[in-house]
Formats: sequence, C-alpha cells, structure tokens
Amino acid sequence: MKHKIQHIIQEITQDNYLDILAKELGGHDFLANLSVDISSVDLMKYCLKNDVFYIDTCIEPWVGRYDNESLEPIERSNFALRQEALKLEERAAVNSKTAVVAHGANPGIVSHFVKAALLNLAKLNEVDLPEHLSHTDWTMLAKTLNIEVCQISEHDS
Repeated sequence: MKHKIQHIIQEITQDNYLDILAKELGGHDFLANLSVDISSVDLMKYCLKNDVFYIDTCIEPWVGRYDNESLEPIERSNFALRQEALKLEERAAVNSKTAVVAHGANPGIVSHFVKAALLNLAKLNEVDLPEHLSHTDWTMLAKTLNIEVCQISEHDS
C-alpha cells in the first residue's frame, strides 16, 4: 500500500488555517504538527471534527499569546494550553479519534521515523520479523542489520 505524504510551505495564521486545512486534509488523513506559533488546540478541534488523526511535538498557542499582557499570567501559560487540550478528550472519546499531544521531537516523533527506517531496511534485506516488535526486538533488528549508531541531529532556529 502506498502512502501519500505531502507537506505544504505556506504561512498558517489564525485567519487562514481553516481554509488551508479544509483544502489539504480529508477523512482518515493524518496531521503531524511540527510547527510553532500555531494553536495545537485549534488544529486538534479541526481534526476531531473532520475525522483526521493528529500528532504534535509540543503544545503551542497562536503567536502572541505567551506575551499578551491583556491576559492573566495563568491564561498565557503552558498549563492553560494543556487544560484546553484535555477538554477535547471527552469529544475525542465519543468520536473515536486519536490525538497524541506533546509527543516531543527528539526523542519522540523521530523515534517513529527511525523505526520506519529499520522496517524498510529489514524488508530490503529480507529479514524475517515477528508481527509485533518489543523494545528489545528493535535493538536486535538494528544489530541484525549491522547498525551500530543512529545519529539524529536537529537545528533550532
């Protein structure tokens, strides 16, 4: 089965995000949010409503919320963002949607990419694998493939 992976390079704002998401995402799609200054809660609300799975590396507000002096300090906090996200949990349970929030980049989402790469290498090298891999199985797979080091570098700007 082929997976259609696409990314768009476009500024996403509070004014245009709904139009962009409606144009780019449909039912059963998967949104991997790796952005900053875009509301994770608003993206999750869209995903819940439109049958889209969601994952992010950290929970974020719209640009300007953290330093908006018209809001009380607690309203500008990461704690308040997490509370808003938790309120969506009940809606998600009813709709059977999945959202993974504040999963992290490294480690975190990058771990999924490394595991996908290991599975691809195993297939190319015709390595027999169990149906489900435990944490020790991943280590043994890397050893079987003669992988000694996996270096993940990141650039923060």
